[in-house]
Amino acid sequence: MTQESPGPGICDAVVVLPVLNEAGYIEDAVNDLRGSNAGVMVWVMDGGSTDGTIDLVRAMAAKDAQLHLFNNPGGSQSHAMNLAAQMAADADCRIMVRADAHCRYPAEFVHGMIGLLSEKVADSVTVPLIATQVAYTRWQLANGELQRSWLGNGGARHRQLGRSGWVDHGHHAALLLDRFLAVGGYDINLRACEDVDYDHRLQIAGGRIWFAANWPVVYMPRANPRATWQQMLRNGRARMQVALKHRRRLNRRQLLPVVALSGLIGAPLGLIWWPAALPAICYLTLVTALALRIGRKGGFIHSMRIAVLAVTSHAGFGAGVLRGLMNRRAPI
Repeated sequence: MTQESPGPGICDAVVVLPVLNEAGYIEDAVNDLRGSNAGVMVWVMDGGSTDGTIDLVRAMAAKDAQLHLFNNPGGSQSHAMNLAAQMAADADCRIMVRADAHCRYPAEFVHGMIGLLSEKVADSVTVPLIATQVAYTRWQLANGELQRSWLGNGGARHRQLGRSGWVDHGHHAALLLDRFLAVGGYDINLRACEDVDYDHRLQIAGGRIWFAANWPVVYMPRANPRATWQQMLRNGRARMQVALKHRRRLNRRQLLPVVALSGLIGAPLGLIWWPAALPAICYLTLVTALALRIGRKGGFIHSMRIAVLAVTSHAGFGAGVLRGLMNRRAPI
């Protein structure tokens, strides 16, 4: 499956698309990235897909000389980006645009990111990551509505529209290759939140991050509660490990899921001493009330899906934080 590494001097910028079992999304993402971004290569870095992703990319690459498929033996996004960075350096590239198969991209996105790096004299450009309003499943539709609300995103700046400006962190879109390599790329011990860790190290090294609020990317969230739990468990653990690595405290929105999980864990004690169930009752009542408000246009069942996903997300992230705290040195 692995192609030969590109030779020197063939590109100025390259789009890197790490994937693992993305057959349901890969064609749309590639078409977005290639359709209105003539002259820019797209490198799909596959981490061992078994669902047909590889065949789909091969079929598209057979008709597109600027689309390439490579093997990512490490499997993770961090491994994919680091491997691509070395390949891009060998090909004399200056810029990497990081893309996600779970996203849909606006027209001219790649050229827009490349232009902003130069215009703002930035070391990286980040963009809003806005959950979709058009989903494949009812659970995914509910997940999208959840993540567009405070209940789901906790007020994170890069998960909502806002004003452009210099930021500490955001959803990675474009990276100066020499700066990426100079600060050590992504931490391969992190299976998530590698962008948070990178942004911290970049700023310590004097780098600047521009948030391009006028270039929102549409995100396709997980399509069922089980996948949501797995994602949030991984994210919580990684976020805790990043905090420990840099000796920084988690902020309030990252600690609230731990509080919620603690209340849920303590609820069974209410069978012995009823006040022990009060935190869980208050939490579930609040989540249900907010879910009914968020999903009111979709009806009661839709709102209850939002409530289930909210509890799943909060509990998963909280459990991940605790796992990261108890097992500090283990890879994620």
